[in-house]
Amino acid sequence: MMLINLWANMDAEAALTWRLENLGENEERGDAVAQSYSQWMTQDSESAEAWLDQQPAELRTDALYQQAANRLQWSDNYEDAAAWANRIEEQESRESTYRQIYNRWNGADEAEAQKWLEGLDAETREAVETEAGPQAAEAVPLLEEQPVLE
Repeated sequence: MMLINLWANMDAEAALTWRLENLGENEERGDAVAQSYSQWMTQDSESAEAWLDQQPAELRTDALYQQAANRLQWSDNYEDAAAWANRIEEQESRESTYRQIYNRWNGADEAEAQKWLEGLDAETREAVETEAGPQAAEAVPLLEEQPVLE
């Protein structure tokens, strides 16, 4: 699998296609596809998003939506990340992804994060706020301030 991971770094779309065509229907395939998709999101999020939108329902999994949302939030594209998180069907995974987005967004732009949060339904908003807490938003900038060891 090491070779395919290197290939994914150079051409994530081709590696993803190969994995879909050559790996059997199992958990390993799902993880491998999610990994390649995540890499593609890093390289070219627009193309990766367009590709996913055109796939049959069985490929449009919560894991891929979560990968898309995570990659977008880490590139500070919070609104798009939230839109992708909204596609996650499993409630706990969706709320967990919302919390991650909210925590980062709140650390970067509190006013916009609050505006987004207020647009959620009351139950989801409560779940995000309850789990996030005030410390979570404060933790995000601290992570960014850590020195990089070389």
